[in-house]
Amino acid sequence: MKVSIIIPVHNAARYLPACLTAVLGQSLKDIEVICIDDGSFDSSGAILSEFSQKDPRLSFIRQNHSGPGAARNLGIGYAIGEYLGFVDSDDIPHEDMVSQLYYTAKENGSDMAVCYPSCFDDLTKAPTDPSYFQQAKKMLYDGGKVTTTYDQNEIPYLLPWVPAAPWNKIVKTSLVRKSQARFSETIKHEDLPFYVMVMLHAQRITILRKELYRYRINCPTSLTGNPGLTAYRDIIKIFEEVHKTTPQYLIKKKPVRNALNMLHILHVNIWLNRIYRDKKINQSQKKELFGKIHTQVKKLPPVKVPGWIDHLQYLMVRYNVPALFRWKVKLDRLKESLYKIYTIQSRKACPQPTKKLNK
Repeated sequence: MKVSIIIPVHNAARYLPACLTAVLGQSLKDIEVICIDDGSFDSSGAILSEFSQKDPRLSFIRQNHSGPGAARNLGIGYAIGEYLGFVDSDDIPHEDMVSQLYYTAKENGSDMAVCYPSCFDDLTKAPTDPSYFQQAKKMLYDGGKVTTTYDQNEIPYLLPWVPAAPWNKIVKTSLVRKSQARFSETIKHEDLPFYVMVMLHAQRITILRKELYRYRINCPTSLTGNPGLTAYRDIIKIFEEVHKTTPQYLIKKKPVRNALNMLHILHVNIWLNRIYRDKKINQSQKKELFGKIHTQVKKLPPVKVPGWIDHLQYLMVRYNVPALFRWKVKLDRLKESLYKIYTIQSRKACPQPTKKLNK
């Protein structure tokens, strides 16, 4: 078995058929698909049963609702593939994703192969490219090469920039088990401890600069689409867990420490922007979260964040200036609104094509 694909499922009936069709339709046929029904109470279980009857490569296990981290950990225990991959139940992988990642990893003798995502808005169906992914692509650019393989001493450089999500990569099953990498089962952002552990234990990692995974933005069933106060508070807790679970002999290495610090800062920047844009969170809660994140960040050695705006935002957090951060987010919103108005007016100003009359 070449690749085991694990899919955690929780009340995903709206998206699940398209996801399973894409996964089972992969051009690489020597795969197994392990779905974990994480206490769904919609028709997800019936959909899984129907697909498993049609295709014996798909199996599913039911568990009480325990979260995506517990579901993925359970799936890892059943996997028999040479490599492990993960797919979210509301996303759609390209039909060649698993094949291209697998053969890229094999050809380069890599423990992990990573591709790029292409994102689309669940509400508008329009393609979108979040700023974090734009920055990651910029930092991972290598003179127009489609693939680049990094050895162990170069991997800390990759750590902050490869998206800390399991769905756009495959990793050797033996590496996952040897490193004892696990997803957090009690804290949101459960991907981070797993991601850090497998990255830092890998001997070689290959980046495949192709968009092979369609990632859904603004999806109501996902953490990023509907985070909530618990998820915001957990961004503080998850980095405490990362530092506890990462072996001390790795943390003692300066490149690893620097990489973990940069990863921390980048995620803080992303999530503070979301916190201050979230209308469901009041100003008192935002100030509380900002203060706790500031307390955590000021303990880290100073870093130089690429991009002057991102670095300025980091300084606002480090030196505890929430009022300035709030105004920065307001200016971002104003800029976005003006851009939308400009786009609409530009479309109105463009002459519409006229239909030719039939004579």
